[in-house]
Amino acid sequence: MSQDFYWEFEQIYRGPEFLIKGRLQAYQPVLDHLREALPDCVAVDVGCGRGEWLTLLSENGFRGIGVDTNESMVQRCHAQGLEAHLADALAYLQSCSSDSLGMVTGFHIVEHIPGDKLQALFAEVYRVLRPGGVVIFETPNPENLLVSTASFYLDPTHLHPLPRQLLQFYAQWAGFSQSFILRLQEQRELYEQAPETLKSVLGAVSPDHALVAFKSDQHWPVYETLVQHEHDGGLSQQVVLERFDAGLQRERMQLAQLQQQVADLHDSVASLTAETAHLQGRLTEVEARQHSARDVQEARRAHDLQQDERLSNIEQALGKTFGTRVRRKLKALLGR
Repeated sequence: MSQDFYWEFEQIYRGPEFLIKGRLQAYQPVLDHLREALPDCVAVDVGCGRGEWLTLLSENGFRGIGVDTNESMVQRCHAQGLEAHLADALAYLQSCSSDSLGMVTGFHIVEHIPGDKLQALFAEVYRVLRPGGVVIFETPNPENLLVSTASFYLDPTHLHPLPRQLLQFYAQWAGFSQSFILRLQEQRELYEQAPETLKSVLGAVSPDHALVAFKSDQHWPVYETLVQHEHDGGLSQQVVLERFDAGLQRERMQLAQLQQQVADLHDSVASLTAETAHLQGRLTEVEARQHSARDVQEARRAHDLQQDERLSNIEQALGKTFGTRVRRKLKALLGR
């Protein structure tokens, strides 16, 4: 791959220099510690690129030396007045004396290095660091599923993602007794949105993480800051998944409550339907009785009319006076 190609690629996809430099401020507590623990120490930045970290080192009073295999990157550093060498990272460290450096750093460099060479790199870093020295290797975080399945492979020179456990094992194997993993550059707004979405699960985890390891058995105050960052800073896959699972559990509970409410409504409707049927039956009975009573009344009226007609006929036949007396007697007998 031509160096011009990779230079142009970095300009488009690495991000502007002011943005990268701003992100590197996350390591300010380490620089503050190193300024007190190892004053006047030299720092080497392998894969120095355009020199953002070298600039920050200079602003903090350190002598920073950049190393890169890309001539365009080295020239960019020289144009800014930064010290940089065109060399392979491992070869350059092998040329350094033991216990001669206060810091070795590499930002998005270890994912470009094969495993056996990376093992050798860690060993050389440990050798060249002074007691109390520190190494920082930042790399894409495979816990972020969008990183590990997609964006990592955007860079054609990337080989494989490095999980935090593997980074720490490389350091431990090389001899580093204290190491920390810092999760970086997470999208808090994506994580904090509600309700939780699949997008937040895939992309909210910190897209970068960094190994910070010390060649020292001494307990430095900066360790507390790094431990706090490990616990409270960044977003791990576990935290994001647990939040998503908790959201699903809440939705399941809400769904179960709604289903119970629907079941209760069905029971209420069934009860009302049964009660309606019962009342309809009672109403039918009442209506039947009313019809029966009307029929009885109609029959009685008809009977009375017939009796009146008979009495009238008798009265006419017997004469008015005698008929009236007979009529009264008959009515008395009939109970009318």
